[in-house]
Amino acid sequence: MLGWMMQNAADVAVLIAAIDEARGVLEPQAAALAARRATRAQVSAIAAGYEGMAVAAEADDVEAAIAADCEFHMAILKATGNPILMAFDSAIDAVLGILFNVAAADHRQIFALNLENHRRVLEAIREGRAEDASAAMLDTIQFTRQSLKRHVLKN
Repeated sequence: MLGWMMQNAADVAVLIAAIDEARGVLEPQAAALAARRATRAQVSAIAAGYEGMAVAAEADDVEAAIAADCEFHMAILKATGNPILMAFDSAIDAVLGILFNVAAADHRQIFALNLENHRRVLEAIREGRAEDASAAMLDTIQFTRQSLKRHVLKN
């Protein structure tokens, strides 16, 4: 279904809006839960995703940046400790991959420019600051939304 929607520009816009809406509902709360519940190993997994993004952005390696960005967000989802949320991991990973591929297609620097927001999410989770983790994740999502509007969904 997602592949079919990606073939039509109007459907791409609808799909991106739906992904963005779902992210806004899910990811800030997931970051807050991760800040409350993450183990050291889970924080290390989140940090590994962030570090992978930083290395890939520095090397201008879009494929590695997409993979690391997905790894970062999936590690946060796992760190919630919520088995229902974790049951959606494959679907969320797939839609994030689509979103990040679309975002990077016309704006390769998106990963480097959004690193600071991701760092803030990581630090808030590491320090157990749930409200700050949620706010930083919302900033991360809003950055991607604005970037997509400027560089991809130019209509």
